[in-house]
Amino acid sequence: MQREAKVTAYSQPQVLRNEMEGQNMTHGKTIRADISNVRVGESIIQSGKTHTKETTVFFCDIGEIGVKETIRDGDDGRLPDDVSVQGLVVDHFGFFDLKNVLISSNGTINVTVDEKSELVPVEA
Repeated sequence: MQREAKVTAYSQPQVLRNEMEGQNMTHGKTIRADISNVRVGESIIQSGKTHTKETTVFFCDIGEIGVKETIRDGDDGRLPDDVSVQGLVVDHFGFFDLKNVLISSNGTINVTVDEKSELVPVEA
């Protein structure tokens, strides 16, 4: 079954943000990059008395971001706190290397898996 991973409260987006700062990314910059060791799993979201299971992306164990191409330079402003992920569709839970994903940082840090990207399962 195909599942699309989303950023939730459990995703630890600050880890991604900190890694991006380590790569001298600033607000407004757009790059193509590799992000290693991204985990996709399930988290339980509570809303009132209801619990739902969400397919969640976790950034807690990511490796260094490998910048492949700079598409647009940043404006030297602070990176946004919010993170979103589009197109991260998996058929099983586990760790993945995200190759050649599009990362932009204008208002929200957006990580997009598109037709130029590749998801490589990490073998245990």
